[in-house]
Amino acid sequence: MRVLILSNRRSGRGRAEGVCRAAIDALVRAGHDAAPMPPAESDPLASAPDAVVVAGGDGSVHHLLPALAESGIPVYHLPLGTANLFARQFGMTRSKGALVRALAAMRTTDIDLIEFNGRPAAVMLSLGPDASVVHRLARVRTGPIRLGSYVAPFVAELRDWSPGVVSVEADGRGVVERGAGVLVVANMRHYGGRFDPAPGADPGDGLLDVVFLPAPGAGAFVRLAALSRLGRHLCRPGVVHARAREVRIEAGATPAQADGEAVGHPGRIDVVVRPRALRVLLPG
Repeated sequence: MRVLILSNRRSGRGRAEGVCRAAIDALVRAGHDAAPMPPAESDPLASAPDAVVVAGGDGSVHHLLPALAESGIPVYHLPLGTANLFARQFGMTRSKGALVRALAAMRTTDIDLIEFNGRPAAVMLSLGPDASVVHRLARVRTGPIRLGSYVAPFVAELRDWSPGVVSVEADGRGVVERGAGVLVVANMRHYGGRFDPAPGADPGDGLLDVVFLPAPGAGAFVRLAALSRLGRHLCRPGVVHARAREVRIEAGATPAQADGEAVGHPGRIDVVVRPRALRVLLPG
């Protein structure tokens, strides 16, 4: 079986290339034709491998989504990032043995993707202070990061609290009208820091989970974030939860992030679910 492995050298605190080499060695010993993905390929999957392994974080998976969705080639995530939400959703680990077993069994599942303004995302799209933290870190990042790298941007965000204002329609129905806080459009239930705003999100149900957490002040956000870790936030006053196939967002200059990657200040965002658009190789 031909397997391509993509390694993000900035992931895993700089250890991704070593993990990639070890994975290739394990796959070759198991009889597979395994090789690293050539850098700077305009069409990274042109060689039509049987499977793709991404050794990196959620951002590494995110940037490969257009090619993966178009090709239908199954993807496996070797988690080396700070959150690894994609891998967590499917129970994937760094274990080389689990990867070898996954390729031997070749069990796959097709999952939904989020599409926002024509761009795909696998885990979530969010707008507001959490996205602003991602933007702050992206501006100063020069190499590998760890969970602690988010502390200074998070503290700065609390100090300079300015949540922005969003209005949201879910399948044509207004659900948020000029609300200040955090908006999450989720495809999967996991979120960074075990702060899981949409615990019922399912990437196989053909729907997106829309959650709005009202947080005009930093204190309100901290309280709701704490409640979300306990799974008790959705019943709080002002919290909005809806499921929809299409979501329209008016957000002005509010920052946005997708799968942990800063995606600018889109203003108006048209979001749709792309059912069964990504094939995932399940752990063995």
